[in-house]
Amino acid sequence: MHPYWLLFIVPAFFALIGSRRNLDPLTRKYSTKIDPLWLSVIVVLTIIIGFRYYVGGDWGNYYWQVERSIGVPFKDSFTLRGDPLFSILNWLSGNLGFGVYGVQVTAGLIFSYGLTKFCLTLPRPFLALTVAIPYLVIVVAMGYSRQGLAIGLVLLALIALMDQKKAKFLILILIASSIHKSAIILLP
Repeated sequence: MHPYWLLFIVPAFFALIGSRRNLDPLTRKYSTKIDPLWLSVIVVLTIIIGFRYYVGGDWGNYYWQVERSIGVPFKDSFTLRGDPLFSILNWLSGNLGFGVYGVQVTAGLIFSYGLTKFCLTLPRPFLALTVAIPYLVIVVAMGYSRQGLAIGLVLLALIALMDQKKAKFLILILIASSIHKSAIILLP
């Protein structure tokens, strides 16, 4: 239980001691540059999300999806189960010898990167991260790899939409929906 509290308390501490950031006068946006502190956030979240063992509602399902893909020809990986891009990720991870952890670390990395970049678009990024930890990180990203991966891409897509990059938004949403179908709802 202590790691979960630390996961919450550390960003909460930075949120309490931090102050509201100023907009860049030229771009009228907040800097989304990832400095060493935010890089450490990505690394820690990726490790915690990626290397969990029997944590999450679908952990067993994810484990067996990867195990079933081992030795299956690539063209048949689409017929296994799930959404196409997630099936490919399972096949790659299983056949490269990474097992379920390859899928979880990849999902954790993309989720953590998307969450970090999204938090950095806000005036109080550590406050946003603190708010995201209890449910978005611990329940969703740690409990459901596929949904966490799709949400990471959706957060990056929302950043693209804020920057008026509609083509990038569309591509990221389509990629996210090929991992979890529910992401398609963001297109309208």
